[in-house]
Amino acid sequence: MRFDELGAGVTYTAHRDLADGRSMDRVSTWMLPNVMFVPDVAMRPGRPNGIGVAVPVDDSHCRILMSMRSPVTPDGKRPMRGLEAENFKPWHMFIPLLGIYFLWVKVPEQVGKAKQMAGSRNPQASGIVLYIFLSYYALAKDLNEVWSPQS
Repeated sequence: MRFDELGAGVTYTAHRDLADGRSMDRVSTWMLPNVMFVPDVAMRPGRPNGIGVAVPVDDSHCRILMSMRSPVTPDGKRPMRGLEAENFKPWHMFIPLLGIYFLWVKVPEQVGKAKQMAGSRNPQASGIVLYIFLSYYALAKDLNEVWSPQS
């Protein structure tokens, strides 16, 4: 493992010996204060396919929000790490009435699936009443349960 300073950040290089006998250097770039570029997790050669933003939680921990480009599968879809996303279009929230439906119905559906995949003790999303009156609180509560499923 090696760290190299850049003008506004650092690169992290890790040498990996692969099971098939090949080896590679995996390089991640962090731009200060909190942006990182992530190499392909399938270890295919080429440019990074992910970007992350790290947000401090306390003096020794952070949470990272990731966005990753995923390849099109043979059936023409882009997988969303196991979540069915055909009818989940985040841009719907910017259309006045459709946005309400999206926030009250579609977001809880996907959050419930994510909680089940994470093994949460409470695999259901917060109720529709909580999403109607305290949408952002309900979403934050549910996402915290995805992040820490046994809490």
